[in-house]
Amino acid sequence: MAPPRFDGLAIRTAPALAVEEHVRHILTKLGLPETDETHRRVLAVITFLEAR
Repeated sequence: MAPPRFDGLAIRTAPALAVEEHVRHILTKLGLPETDETHRRVLAVITFLEAR
């Protein structure tokens, strides 16, 4: 089910924010830096694929 919309913008729900915070915590534990230059989720996938 799509999230509710308000003036064309998706409104974030509490569970979505909780998942985002959990993912942020995991990526920090993995030592992936939070910068504007890189996307940490992409770095996590690249790191996983290189380890295989």
